[in-house]
Amino acid sequence: MVDAFTDSPFKGNPAAVCLLEEERDEEWLQAVAREFNMPITCYLIRIAATESEDRDSAIGDLDPRFRLRWFTPVVEVNLCGHGTLAASHVLFTSGLIKANIIEFLSLSGVLTAKKIPGVEKSATSKFQNGDAEGNFYIELDFPTIPVNECDAMEIPSIPVTLNGAPMINIKKTASDDLIVELSSGKTVANLQPQFDEIQKCHGRAVYITGVAPEGSGFDFFSRVFGPKIGVNEVNAFTDSPFKGNPTAVCLLEEERDEEWLQAVAREFNMPVTSYLIRIASTESDHPGSAISDLNPRFRLRWFAPVSEVNLCGHATLAASHFLFTSGLVKANIIEFLTLSGVLTAKKIPGVEKLDTSKFQNGDAEGNIYIELDFPTIPINECDATEIPSIPVTLNGAPMINIKKTAAGDLIVELSSGKTVENLQPQFDEIRKCHGNAVFITGVAPEGSGFDFFSRFFWPKLGVNEVDAFTDSPFKGNPAAVCLLEEERDEEWLQAVAREFNVSETCYLTRIAATESEDRDSAIGDLNPRFRLRWFTPVAEVKLCGHATLAAAHVLFTSGLVKTDIIEFLTLSGVLTAKKIPGVEKLDTLKFQNGEAEGHFYIELDFPTIPLNECDATEIPSIPVTLNGAPVINIKKTASGDFLVELSSGKTVANLQPQFDEIQKCPGSGVIITGVAPEGSGFDFFSRFFCPKLGLNEDPVCGSAHCALAPYWSKKLGKHDLIAYQASPRGGILNLHLDEETQRLLIRGIAVTVMEGSLLA
Repeated sequence: MVDAFTDSPFKGNPAAVCLLEEERDEEWLQAVAREFNMPITCYLIRIAATESEDRDSAIGDLDPRFRLRWFTPVVEVNLCGHGTLAASHVLFTSGLIKANIIEFLSLSGVLTAKKIPGVEKSATSKFQNGDAEGNFYIELDFPTIPVNECDAMEIPSIPVTLNGAPMINIKKTASDDLIVELSSGKTVANLQPQFDEIQKCHGRAVYITGVAPEGSGFDFFSRVFGPKIGVNEVNAFTDSPFKGNPTAVCLLEEERDEEWLQAVAREFNMPVTSYLIRIASTESDHPGSAISDLNPRFRLRWFAPVSEVNLCGHATLAASHFLFTSGLVKANIIEFLTLSGVLTAKKIPGVEKLDTSKFQNGDAEGNIYIELDFPTIPINECDATEIPSIPVTLNGAPMINIKKTAAGDLIVELSSGKTVENLQPQFDEIRKCHGNAVFITGVAPEGSGFDFFSRFFWPKLGVNEVDAFTDSPFKGNPAAVCLLEEERDEEWLQAVAREFNVSETCYLTRIAATESEDRDSAIGDLNPRFRLRWFTPVAEVKLCGHATLAAAHVLFTSGLVKTDIIEFLTLSGVLTAKKIPGVEKLDTLKFQNGEAEGHFYIELDFPTIPLNECDATEIPSIPVTLNGAPVINIKKTASGDFLVELSSGKTVANLQPQFDEIQKCPGSGVIITGVAPEGSGFDFFSRFFCPKLGLNEDPVCGSAHCALAPYWSKKLGKHDLIAYQASPRGGILNLHLDEETQRLLIRGIAVTVMEGSLLA
């Protein structure tokens, strides 16, 4: 994810940049763009120099070329500047290209991007409150778009669209956008447009522009309203893809600073990212070599997502594999200069594949073995004060011995290799342990062909994106889940939520068992507790069902919690999430076109939201809001939303609301609902429109069902309900209402679609 046209995180225009190794079908490209929900998601595929498409190039043959496509959340576009800038930035900064010019083959022809280092920072960048030092500029060479006179029939709609702002001129671009010059740049900056009216306008989008304020340092201001447009990776110690230990291998042409190296490692989010720089044979720092001068030498550094490490075997193996197989070295021995001294890797071709490779279910034919020459790490006795924490960490597994390495890791011998293989550790307890990490090991089973088994636990936290109330990627309701090690200020939390731009971004912070906030718990002391906060792109909210489901899903699936119940301390009190494995899949999941086998359900325990009669003065605005749809009943929730029952679930599913009218309504948003079609397997349909919260429609809203469930329970005379939220993404909720306690059990499933780390 890149912020373009800015030198500060969370400003400018964000774009997701995806580097593909092969063409993907349009449906997949659009689905991923919908999931990112950025203004633009762009896709890059490198073009081989022999491909015929590069004949139009006006640049030298040495410049790299990529196919480039841009997708908004709803459609592919022919041209996008900030997406191209973001793509260029990724290519220039990642080390994937070394040239200063890139060519892109796009739907708008051949575009070029040129890296311009050393450009002095403009004083106008004070508008960004950032610091461009060390940044470089990228110059894009784009075609101009002709501007034509506007058809007289199109002009009358513009004043309504722009809320009567004073206009100087109206033109139309050849790409079918309207350009409207307003009286001043200040008018441009302050305008609140009517997005529903823009939807009705001819053409795709509306640009507004005006002369910049004197002394601002700019020539003009503008805005665009477009609601219609809605390295090498190696697996080491295996002969099979997606087994062994993955690492990213980066071959650099020059030294990079530590901050950059760490940032790239965070971005890859691999166990280790390794960096290679070739050492010229004249350099003096290889006198320790015990090998012939003809052997190539490289500086090698290893970075985990959070820090540099002194020694890493699998990443050294991966780096060697890359160098041997890429043709970059011709010798059979490579020397690496590292923080642990000189290490060597030796290529051993023709070694017969071991029978023990059946453990990998792969095929090593044609593979080579690589022999690493490493220093041993001394092992010391473990401090007595460190030992008591180990049994908890390893869930009481039977231990034979505990030692500590000179590198600060604990080595724990367990009773058998089988125990090692089956162990489910307590990762949060490992985080509290002395030292860096925990090795567990045990004697291998007789007849296995191995001498011992081992595993290495080194937990870390990151960012996940989860689709809630669905078993299919790109359906349900997306939420970004951020696990924090410490509290962050509200401004930062809101900025990150704006950047993700999904329905909800939630933040989790683990609560220590001694903290006083857990006194309200109605659950046993063994259940983990987390503070949980929810942010839309524009505001914090007090209750959110789908993001709570997503947060629970991440905690249950990541191994960060081992119990089946989690407690969350929130602005709405203590909420619980319970893992329910082995629940039979409902036929109603056919609405998702997915497959829930192997998934588990999560049951949320939420408070109900009381319903009140609606104030008579508020009712007249509803029919306009809902485009005259037939209304059966109107209520208002205690949280300030309207609940409107329509004539049928089909009406709910097909409704096209007036979002600008919803903006004017009292309250936070509008829930519409209707009885489900007979034979659908559901009790009721619903949708939730909430443009005041930064999203026109919440795809699947758990908290809305805290009001819907009591409403339909009373109307249908039942406490167990199956609900379908009939948004374009759709989602299914299983509900149980406890009338006595006024609690609602919401049951759903979720799927993780993205994992990564925050760099800002």
